[in-house]
Amino acid sequence: MMEPMLRVQDLRTYFFTDQGVVKAVDGVSFEVNEGETLGIVGESGCGKTVTSLSVLGLLPEPPAQIMAGSSVKFLGDEIIGADEGRMRNLRGNKISMIFQEPMSSLNPVYSVGDQIAEVLRVHRRMGRKEARDEAIRLLDEVGIPAPDRRVAEYPHQLSGGMRQRVMIAMALSCEPKLLIADEPTTALDVTIQAQILELLEELSLSHGMAVLLITHDLGVVAEVCDRVVVMYAGQVIETGTVNEIFTEPAHPYTRGLLASLPSVTNSGRRLNSISGTVPNPVDWPRGCRFRERCPEAGDGCEEEQALVTLESAGRSSRCCKTEAVNLTGAG
Repeated sequence: MMEPMLRVQDLRTYFFTDQGVVKAVDGVSFEVNEGETLGIVGESGCGKTVTSLSVLGLLPEPPAQIMAGSSVKFLGDEIIGADEGRMRNLRGNKISMIFQEPMSSLNPVYSVGDQIAEVLRVHRRMGRKEARDEAIRLLDEVGIPAPDRRVAEYPHQLSGGMRQRVMIAMALSCEPKLLIADEPTTALDVTIQAQILELLEELSLSHGMAVLLITHDLGVVAEVCDRVVVMYAGQVIETGTVNEIFTEPAHPYTRGLLASLPSVTNSGRRLNSISGTVPNPVDWPRGCRFRERCPEAGDGCEEEQALVTLESAGRSSRCCKTEAVNLTGAG
């Protein structure tokens, strides 16, 4: 069996603050295979972004600390504890990341072309003219019109969708094997969201690139992902293919997320919502962390829940009632 491109095992990322220890990521494990798109989905505060920053070694130290026993392997090599030189070589060259709001990532006083060219000159040792020509080619590849003119423009002169395309061009500049996209469409209107998602899907196929997509939007997951990891309160609570998650969700939290989606066929009904809020990460609830919000809570939920492997390969759920859930469509 082929080794996964990225293997995260028992990742624990804690923040040591004056208010206490924030267990933002608490025992997370998942794999990303070559060429696939894996979605990590969950509410704000569930640990999605901290997970991605932990993979790339971009956490503020202090107060953040990746705890002993955590493992992140990329192409079979352990990168937890790697020195900064090795991580700098990994970032951009092998793993790239794009963020939710490109205006906070792009430098407002440099043209977009200069910013892409800088990446090319540092990582691919290109000369000034070669880097500029490649920046124009990349802008064209990500669908920016008149790239030879746009290359000289500044971030404030571009729309939100174009700025995100610039960030994607920058991320692709060193031909990474893995792209981490952290809420890449949240700040965009629906039409532009669809264009960016379609672009990511096309680029993944044309470059043979794996994508780790961080999002709270199940609609985005349904559009582009192959497999899904559902997170809640710092833990993975369900995994499966997109089809399995959407047609036979095993965990009450996943069912709640799906029930809260607007439906064209039931446009007149009230939207469902999950009661309450994500608990305080300084003091996660004992037992099942979703118990206080779960409509199906009962006996056994006071105990710590293990992530149980189900019959289907790559399928799991962190719920003591999972065995009672019909996952086969029978009965």
